[in-house]
Amino acid sequence: MKRRFWTIFLALALVLTLTGSAFAAKPYLDVSSPEELAEALAPKAGTLSLGAAKEPVRVLLLAEDAETFCGAKRAIRYADLGMFVLEFESEEEALDAVAFYGADRAFLDTPETGARVLDDGGTSDVDPDPTETPSLSGGYTARSWGAAEMGLEQFRNNEQAAAHLKDRHVTVAVLDTGADMTVPLFTERPLSEDSYDFVNATADLTDITSGSAAGHGTMVTSLLYDLLPENAEIMVLRVFDDSGSASRARILSALQYALDHGANIINMSLGWERADSSYTFLNDMLDRLQAHGKTVICAAGNRGADANTCYPASYETTISVSAVNSTLNFESFSNFGSSVDFAAPGSGLKMITLGGAEKIDKGTSFAAPHVTAVAADMLLCEDFSPAQIYNNLRAGSEDLGYAGRDVNYGWGFPRLTGFVENAIAHTLEGGWTSPLATRDTDGTRHYVCPVCGKTFEETIPATRGEKHNPFIDVSADIYYAESVTWAVANGITTGTSNDGPLFSPDGSCTRAQMVTFLWRAAGCPQPASAESPFSDVQDPNEYYYSAVLWAVELGVTTGMTETTFAPDSTVTRAQTVTFLWRYAGKPAAQAENPFADVDAAEYYYAPVLWAVEQAITTGMTETTFAPDSPCTRGQIVTFLYRDLG
Repeated sequence: MKRRFWTIFLALALVLTLTGSAFAAKPYLDVSSPEELAEALAPKAGTLSLGAAKEPVRVLLLAEDAETFCGAKRAIRYADLGMFVLEFESEEEALDAVAFYGADRAFLDTPETGARVLDDGGTSDVDPDPTETPSLSGGYTARSWGAAEMGLEQFRNNEQAAAHLKDRHVTVAVLDTGADMTVPLFTERPLSEDSYDFVNATADLTDITSGSAAGHGTMVTSLLYDLLPENAEIMVLRVFDDSGSASRARILSALQYALDHGANIINMSLGWERADSSYTFLNDMLDRLQAHGKTVICAAGNRGADANTCYPASYETTISVSAVNSTLNFESFSNFGSSVDFAAPGSGLKMITLGGAEKIDKGTSFAAPHVTAVAADMLLCEDFSPAQIYNNLRAGSEDLGYAGRDVNYGWGFPRLTGFVENAIAHTLEGGWTSPLATRDTDGTRHYVCPVCGKTFEETIPATRGEKHNPFIDVSADIYYAESVTWAVANGITTGTSNDGPLFSPDGSCTRAQMVTFLWRAAGCPQPASAESPFSDVQDPNEYYYSAVLWAVELGVTTGMTETTFAPDSTVTRAQTVTFLWRYAGKPAAQAENPFADVDAAEYYYAPVLWAVEQAITTGMTETTFAPDSPCTRGQIVTFLYRDLG
């Protein structure tokens, strides 16, 4: 008896040693990319160890390492995701493994436990007239009534927005059933080259039309094409097999793929509708996506139940979307609850389905892409973080239902309209000009887009006599507008500030500024002498130095005294017309004096009468000239223009 026992024992030991050695040599298949995992999980991979008779039963194990695989026929490790996929011959063995590892890190991964698409399974009761679809000016008419309601159509048709976005790009990943590539819409505007079929482990999407659920992804994708401008690229990621199931491992790898291939926003119109607190297997991946600046938008579900039982829409880092109809009333099929973030069009929606046919359908599956499109348009304007996108959506939402966040509508119905106005504001107003355009040189207009944050510049051509008023404080209908335009075009003034820019027409002028204006109007002639007779004009670096010397030589000014010019003193209206009269050669005037405050004994008597005769001034009133009042900048350029322009 002992001999027989030891014979059996040694035989078993030999078997275990041999199989253990083989298993130790390669206890699992290592994969390092989503594509490799898809290849390993594709149907043909199941024949490697189990034969072609049936597919294996799989368990998703979230673990960095494992000492045992509980009798699994094959183990696949994806180290970067901290996960194993274990394959068993029976569900009983798989459930034993789940029990061994614990439900917090091991999950049965079969078609019965897979995700489902989240339309409501029926045709919408609301059937819009296909000949009457909403439209805004610009040429593009959307199929979805939500496109106009949310401002998406306006954004797509706005020429200024298009100019702003010409160098911008965003990628939207769609985890779904795939899309029918025979639909003309997808040939006219091709899908992203990074689109991928995780069921068949191929980038070839031509056989996606099989299976009862295949039309769902086609409708979701066509809806996004309907809503988004061409700057938005759509990456179709097929995760549903022909039975309409999307395994946990496949969705995990597809999310990693979307991250690896530059997706900015991920639309998931899928989920587990009867989830409980044990549904946590996507949490780490969803956190990773958020940390990398990726926004995930999910359908809230269609059971008319608590949205907290729909995963992953219920997870805190995703955006959960419920459904409303065209009157913005909550749809009874839609899930509701504290996890709902926003409400969007979910019924009466015209989309493209298999073969290119139009279909009217409803479901939160189709509400989610509307919010995805709003978020994508925001990203086209600026590189917002997921938190900023959420806040922008919230800020732009129309509050529906109870005030504030509520269980049906979340924060409300997002609208892009106000955001669009801000997004293209840089083409409408703001900025500063430096330098100003003159008769002979170009100017430059600078502005910073308040949305994208970029600094833009545009050239303002040299005027060469053409009218151009760059000042924001000089309106077109003010009396001195034409004079200011002339003064800028001829290099007489560059304004008082480039931060605006400003001319300050009501500001007073100094004597130095006045003679400088006149000197520039004369063409900036150089004085014969380089020495100033005035003790208060001695610095050659002062902007007015040459102007004052020229004015003295020409007899335009004799100074306030023989030795002072008083450059910083405010120039009066009487002094201004006197400078102009002297520059004109002191011509005699025949006009009668209309002003009660201009005495014949004053030095400015003849200059004022000459200015009236030449229509350079009409006085402050019909009977007053106000000779001692400060001459404003607007008045000075007007006098100059009427005299010399």
